[in-house]
Amino acid sequence: MRPHLLPVAAVLAAVLALAACSSGADASGPSTSSTTSTTVDDGPQITVRVVADSEVPDGVSRLLDQEHGIEVQSMSSTDGATMAELDPTVDAALAEQPDVLVYSGGTNDLKTGPLQMLSGVEERLGRWSKDACVVMAVPIFRYQRGTDAEVAERTKGTRLLEQGAAGAGAEVASYLDVSLAMDRKGEDFFAEGPLGDLHPGAAAYPGIADAIAAQVRACG
Repeated sequence: MRPHLLPVAAVLAAVLALAACSSGADASGPSTSSTTSTTVDDGPQITVRVVADSEVPDGVSRLLDQEHGIEVQSMSSTDGATMAELDPTVDAALAEQPDVLVYSGGTNDLKTGPLQMLSGVEERLGRWSKDACVVMAVPIFRYQRGTDAEVAERTKGTRLLEQGAAGAGAEVASYLDVSLAMDRKGEDFFAEGPLGDLHPGAAAYPGIADAIAAQVRACG
């Protein structure tokens, strides 16, 4: 059973906290990369199509395509894209009737207001879940390290957003869980450069691919 939707006030507060972190995200505007699977794997395959903003890099999708039993039939990653800009690609992906849609969007809609962004995410996930199992990759913004309790407090907004996505009908691939696992090994989840606070680095790609794969398999 999926959790109930969270109170709007609680999720709104969480998104507001994230909005402060994302004000400079992908300011250069959308750019798109789109590719298809080249991996051959014996046996039954879970068919997947990936549509995302820059939070699911093509490097992650290629690793996902190499996971046993998973075929990524198409992958589209559009830097700086809003949810509305991703919608036509999602519609085209769902028209191909994949088993699973992997999606990430909303970060670039925060400038329109967190409540509008939240409403848009929930409406889309609920609608798309009628046509395919949806796995939403929920990003994490750079947080200050500390004790487990301190980190939990600093990242509670992300946890609320994960619960909101699940309540709207999606399986959730938690970037926060991947980041915490890397922290325990002394590794850094985040990319370098001016947008590193918002995006995973290449070292995180295998963990993200595994996290998404686990939720793709949960769809079955």
